[in-house]
Amino acid sequence: MAPQLGPTYAQYDNGASVFPFYDNFAGTSLPSGWQTQTSTVTGTVNNGITITNTVNNGAGIAYSTSTISAPYIIEDYYSASGTSGGNPNELGGIGLTSYPNGSNTPYLYYGTTGFYNGSYQFNNIVNGTWQTPSGTYTTNTWYIMTFENSGAGTIYQVNYGSNFSKTSSTYPSAEYILLPGSIGMTVYIKWVRARAYPPSGTAPTNTLGTINLVDDLSFIYAIVPIIQLTYTPIRITNTQSTATPAPFQQMIQINTADFTDIVFNTSTPQANFEFFSSVPSQALPAWIESYSNGILTIWVSLPNGI
Repeated sequence: MAPQLGPTYAQYDNGASVFPFYDNFAGTSLPSGWQTQTSTVTGTVNNGITITNTVNNGAGIAYSTSTISAPYIIEDYYSASGTSGGNPNELGGIGLTSYPNGSNTPYLYYGTTGFYNGSYQFNNIVNGTWQTPSGTYTTNTWYIMTFENSGAGTIYQVNYGSNFSKTSSTYPSAEYILLPGSIGMTVYIKWVRARAYPPSGTAPTNTLGTINLVDDLSFIYAIVPIIQLTYTPIRITNTQSTATPAPFQQMIQINTADFTDIVFNTSTPQANFEFFSSVPSQALPAWIESYSNGILTIWVSLPNGI
């Protein structure tokens, strides 16, 4: 589950087993592979990372160990506060850079949010240049920022909503993940991840079947209290003509009202369930992203794709 959901930060976080790249910045030290781009940037790790920058240059914390190549999707769980000291200001979200060690400029080539004309904007930066802003956001509010690169263009999203920006710009074949910051702002990030890009940018759909009771409990030892085991089939359908990458990370959303006191206890709230493939039968790594308004959002890793 996401690191902030457990009783102790990252206690049950298994994101690294679901996503090809994942970090939750647990503990108090900057994890291996991450570095500050310039001396003006500070990254303070304390169960999540806080990023500040004393100048308006878009520099931040970069993952310098390896690049990421299109097609891909990168995301982080992001919030910001403070008053921007410049306009425009590359202050946060998630971005990409060609220079993780700050050896050249612009430090930030592509990004998802910024401060523009006196307000915080869901806008994008392409090749170091601001594009047209397309919506405001609120400080001290947590957002999932998404940057999708198909290799022929990009899509920017917030909380999986409508595409707030889409470009057909040509992008470098490989870039480094960047968590940018800027003067006057404090950026907070709980986790960052990469996931597979679906065929034609269209994710497979999923449908939950009916709840079934497992009748044969002969495998349970006698000392275990009598319990009910249930399962629900899930059909995942790829509507595109090409297969997904393998492995592939699939979002599944569950309305907990349909499973009250079966896999979900509303009074706690607590959930207890596992995902299995049908052929071959094997447990699948899964990661709970959030629980909001009765909906559990879960990511499941499908080893063979679809």
